Amino acid sequence: MCEHCSEATFRMDELPADSFGEVMCDGCGKFTASTAWYERRVESHLCAEQMEKDNFLLDQGHGDFLRQVGLQEGVDYLPIEGEQPCDYPEGNPLMGQELMECTRAAKFAKMVEEIYNYCNVCS
Repeated sequence: MCEHCSEATFRMDELPADSFGEVMCDGCGKFTASTAWYERRVESHLCAEQMEKDNFLLDQGHGDFLRQVGLQEGVDYLPIEGEQPCDYPEGNPLMGQELMECTRAAKFAKMVEEIYNYCNVCS
């Protein structure tokens, strides 16, 4: 755990009544959402090289896709102090490479912000 892991936040807010019917539930997809769940947490600890790869993927449209399907609103890469292993795996099995743990020390915490909308049935 790094110094940013304890900064995680979670809250639920009732959606305004005038937005009912406009936002569908992320849980079931059948009903309109009445509650928004906001979460900010550290998803992973990354070395400088893996942070660059992750950031590159987000810039190449991967981030737009995550926002579009409601899985991720934003990402911050926060510098960390102390000794923390990198969580990001190296290698790509789809390219015939073996999946291995990164052996470098993590220098960044990937802080993600997510918003989920739920109906009364799913919340």
